[in-house]
Amino acid sequence: MKYLINEHTRLITKYFRLVMHEVDEDALLSESCLPNQGHNIYDAAGFCVARVVCNGRDFEIFYTERIQWNAPSLQSWLRRTMRDNIIDIARKVLPERLHYWEAQKGLSALDVKVRTLRGYTLGCEGSGSIALSPMILLMPEKYMDNVILHEMAHLKYQHHRKSFWRYLSTLLGEDACLLQGKMEADMKNYFPYFNFLLKY
Repeated sequence: MKYLINEHTRLITKYFRLVMHEVDEDALLSESCLPNQGHNIYDAAGFCVARVVCNGRDFEIFYTERIQWNAPSLQSWLRRTMRDNIIDIARKVLPERLHYWEAQKGLSALDVKVRTLRGYTLGCEGSGSIALSPMILLMPEKYMDNVILHEMAHLKYQHHRKSFWRYLSTLLGEDACLLQGKMEADMKNYFPYFNFLLKY
């Protein structure tokens, strides 16, 4: 496996935080008996070895010493559960952030959707509607805002010529080309991992 979610995995941003807890088997078993918790439990060989609790931005994984992190079925379950939680948070946070910038900058999109986009595409605009990748939720907020404002600038300029970059620089309050280059350099090693986490 190229990527493994385990007790050493770290993923912390303003809107999402992965937290790991090793717990005693009895504690995990008693928690797993609570109503409506079955879908958050992972069993292996008849033993409850992991439980996921989603609480706001916190994605908490409780696990016992019996856990086998490299088990493909466990990895698939963890990745799908984390992906669904990230997307749920993104569907709330990203439109709110876009609407915040609409009010600040006097721009207005017809619609905003949060959905998985092809490859490492972070956003796109078409006919006044903006689509944003949930991947940007995992980026520093400055870069997330850069992507949102980039797509909002396309409401006025549907190209990447100089006039577009000048306008985006005005929206950002700094040189858009320099910020874009810095974002790409800082994030390029993370994009494959984010893509892995969010794939269907």
